[in-house]
Amino acid sequence: MLAFLPILSLIINALGTALPLIPGVSPTIAKTATDLAMGLVGLLGGIVPGQTKSADVIAALSGAMTLLTVLKTDTSIAPDKLTLINNLIAEIQAAIIAYVSAGKGFDPTAYAPIAMV
Repeated sequence: MLAFLPILSLIINALGTALPLIPGVSPTIAKTATDLAMGLVGLLGGIVPGQTKSADVIAALSGAMTLLTVLKTDTSIAPDKLTLINNLIAEIQAAIIAYVSAGKGFDPTAYAPIAMV
């Protein structure tokens, strides 16, 4: 399950590094995004397989969502790119909900028999 962490670290690090190089991104947004990316990469590096660190995973996903939310405030970003950012934020929110739900284990009250067709 933790196999996705190196990939997530690379994506966040790349986003934080590339953002200041994108024309039209304001220096304030670029600095904030870079700082958040560095913090997230450090947080992800502290997650050790075999230890329960669900709060760290949720914090990393929340940090990625915060990074995208800050990026979204830049008024120079094209509307089609804003749509992509909004979609990614929604996907991260869904991932957090799914991660929390998966950690609760099997709950038989959440399931019902399938109706015959």
